[in-house]
Amino acid sequence: MKHSMRAVVLLSLALTGCTAGQKSSRPLYLATAMQSPVSGETQITVPADSLAPQPNARNVMLYSLRPLPGHAWRDTLDRQFAAPVMSINVLPGQQVRTVEISGDVNYYGTERYVNGALVGDVVKSFPVPAQRIQLTPGKPVVLKLPRGIRFTVKLTADRDGQ
Repeated sequence: MKHSMRAVVLLSLALTGCTAGQKSSRPLYLATAMQSPVSGETQITVPADSLAPQPNARNVMLYSLRPLPGHAWRDTLDRQFAAPVMSINVLPGQQVRTVEISGDVNYYGTERYVNGALVGDVVKSFPVPAQRIQLTPGKPVVLKLPRGIRFTVKLTADRDGQ
């Protein structure tokens, strides 16, 4: 009787996809948000494992920061279209993940796309120095970028980045 009960339990565990001694892990997502003093917030959420470092490749994200009417501009550059380009690598880990971030904040005279790619002359560019940060799921880290741009990075189990 014990033998048949054990077989039923093992069979039910196998059918549900669970095995003894193994934890089921939910995928983690990297939720990022960027906002300048004169723009709305731009959010991007991607699976964290998709940003693992690859040889001869970069994980690049482009953020559109359009100046909104009604904001107080400090200078003429605030009236330009800002397009930060960030290179982001998420190193593997269990709970705490190390994230490598670098990039450039580019200002364009106009926002123009050709075949889905941003084109045009960069009016001004500011480098974002390379940084390594430690992320724990659910705890956001806020980075200050050039010209008062706020970049928020968070590991989350929610696909929507919440």
